[in-house]
Amino acid sequence: MNNFKKNKMIIFLVGFPRSGTTLLREILNNHSKIEFLSEETGFIPYVINEIGIDVHFNYDTRKNIYHLFRKTIFFKRMKSKGLYFEPEIFCHNNELNTWDKVFEYIFEFFLSDKEVHIIGEKTPLYLNNMRLLKAIFPHAKFIHIIRDPRDVVLSMKKKWHRSIMRTAARWEESIKNARDIGLELGNQVYFEVYYEIFIQNPERCTENICSFLNCIFENEMLQLKYPISSGGSLIDSTVISASNKNKYTHYFSKKQIRKIEETCYDQLIQLPYNLLYAKKEKKVKPTIYRMLWLYDIIGMTYSLAAEFGIIHSINEMISKYRESTHSR
Repeated sequence: MNNFKKNKMIIFLVGFPRSGTTLLREILNNHSKIEFLSEETGFIPYVINEIGIDVHFNYDTRKNIYHLFRKTIFFKRMKSKGLYFEPEIFCHNNELNTWDKVFEYIFEFFLSDKEVHIIGEKTPLYLNNMRLLKAIFPHAKFIHIIRDPRDVVLSMKKKWHRSIMRTAARWEESIKNARDIGLELGNQVYFEVYYEIFIQNPERCTENICSFLNCIFENEMLQLKYPISSGGSLIDSTVISASNKNKYTHYFSKKQIRKIEETCYDQLIQLPYNLLYAKKEKKVKPTIYRMLWLYDIIGMTYSLAAEFGIIHSINEMISKYRESTHSR
């Protein structure tokens, strides 16, 4: 049985997909007092929705939780690495009598260093679940990294064959929702990082994040150990590239850029990004949005099938859909 130390802080690193969460995770993970889980969890809203947030915890409750947990992408990926705990150990642990204790038990089990002071978790789309996470983990903090939606759209298109307009609409909705929640949480709990500013001055930005987390900046944090995928391509070196921005100007037409800007207009004018062509807001029509959903499903399946094979891709899509429906 692992005994979770209550003096540990939990931080959630969130952001719209393809916004730099992986890069920031690797930098923060280099801190001697911080360890991030090696895989995105993604299952917290799903498990709570299935079990219910106000529930009496007993053996049967924990058994049901474990049954759901073993179906998650996180569990399958960790088990493939030989990392998992037996159900009886979990189900008979009477100390796991609240949601925070249940998830803290799971988090700590998969850490390589049980003595770290700060546990990090990176699931980008938890940006839509910050209220729920804050209710479960009262002392948690949130770091939200934001990237220019025009480059996000390009990266999503290259990586997963996602539609331009639906991605732009999802970005606008998600960023608005997350920033509204951030205002509620306050600046002691919620911290925003802009990707483009970060890659221009990673040391200053990392120092600011460390200050937010009440820990001391360490120079080793900026020494990347592995190449990081960004913008649909791999950064070949372990050096943070200040030029990894505005790539959309070389790929999209003026008309495509204008449509992205119009879709994201309300948020763009509040953020440090210059509009090139848009003069006003123009949302994606609901009927078009629904049609593009099917396009995105096909594109995602194709991308996964090309990388892992058709059977694996179908199973992955089913798991992703089950978990993501509670992360919106």
